[in-house]
Amino acid sequence: MWVVDKSSGHSLTLDAGGRQIDGWGAGYEARLPWSETIGQLGRAAASLAPRLAAELDYVRVDFLVARGGLYAGELTFYPAAGFDRWYNPEMAGRLEAAWDIRQSWFVKTGSGPYVEALRLAWQP
Repeated sequence: MWVVDKSSGHSLTLDAGGRQIDGWGAGYEARLPWSETIGQLGRAAASLAPRLAAELDYVRVDFLVARGGLYAGELTFYPAAGFDRWYNPEMAGRLEAAWDIRQSWFVKTGSGPYVEALRLAWQP
């Protein structure tokens, strides 16, 4: 998960256990210092996100931290309009392996020009 302090321009990437890993994102070149509080909040977010995402094929779950508490902030279906990049190849590979859009409910059952364009993109 990605932790961002927009006021300072710092960020940090954590695994689901709240431990720091390499791979912070674009626009935030300064690393946010890890702390046990950040780790605890990260673990809490990692346990809550799957419950909020429930049966969805893909969703990014954003949380806000205020006065030491964790609050659900936003559910995002196309982060950065689908153009964001991970600068850690291992992280990108793990994310790509976790979700195959061809298997999504939207592509399997949907219709219209957007879905057809997605289907055509994967034809050999």
